[in-house]
Amino acid sequence: METPNKIVYMRSLYKDLERYENALKTFKDYSGEYEVYKQWYETKFEQLVVDKIKLEEQEDQQELRVMGVGSGSGEADYEMLTELLSRYPKIRNTVIEPADQMMQKYRHLVTSQQQSLSGVVFDWRQQKYEDYQQDCQQTGDVTKFHFIHVVHSLYHMPDLDAVLESLWERLDNGGVLLIIITSEKSGIHHVHEKFNKEVKADNTMTNATSADVQRVFDKLRLTCKVYLQPLRLDITKCFQDGDRDGDLILDFLANTINFRNAAPKILLEDYMQFLKEAKCSEVSSDRVLLNMDWNAIVIQKE
Repeated sequence: METPNKIVYMRSLYKDLERYENALKTFKDYSGEYEVYKQWYETKFEQLVVDKIKLEEQEDQQELRVMGVGSGSGEADYEMLTELLSRYPKIRNTVIEPADQMMQKYRHLVTSQQQSLSGVVFDWRQQKYEDYQQDCQQTGDVTKFHFIHVVHSLYHMPDLDAVLESLWERLDNGGVLLIIITSEKSGIHHVHEKFNKEVKADNTMTNATSADVQRVFDKLRLTCKVYLQPLRLDITKCFQDGDRDGDLILDFLANTINFRNAAPKILLEDYMQFLKEAKCSEVSSDRVLLNMDWNAIVIQKE
């Protein structure tokens, strides 16, 4: 069945923060995302990132300058900071996160983990990265960072080229930039790519993938290394009408409020059918596992 060419405008999930948070939590529960990330930071982060950060010899006793772009509620930042503290006892961490609710959760996390983060000084910036850059230009702030990380937040930045070039300029010599982003070979990217023209929620999210990031770095003549991390999301309940968890997962995948009821019937049928295609999911007799693979892109400034 072909998807209709007519563009259907629906409400972005970001317009309902409570539903977004419920959808995000459900996604994390059914993908085991937290455990995957925790294991990655515990087993890969030191070798792929920490070991590559090179401070100038006279800077050994200075603060390690870290910047997180789109840090959300801070869980990923916490894992990275605790790993970094084992080598750098003093860290100044600049947090850039526009969502008030997410920033509040991050602050609460820091308070609850005050002892393990005692070596970290936080610089809170509740704003978009573009606004942070504009503020820096106006104030003449040319601070450079030893480590910059952008974890699943480039989707919210329409001018990818400008942002990546800016991040590279903000990186100090010997510093490392880490970008975690959806793989262009993942099933969820195929879903977004197929339905982006037919479904347009009222948001500015892009379908950027690791291939887009590599394209920009190639244009800048910069060499990066890419590390694949498998991730599967159990979407079995999405095929059960009236299942609350299934509906929330669908909302998260389509970034649309109440997608099952908001989408025209023919579009919903096509969407659900495509989710089961081999390029998107692994289907067995009782489960459908959507490929949510992501890539960690690491680049060092020599």
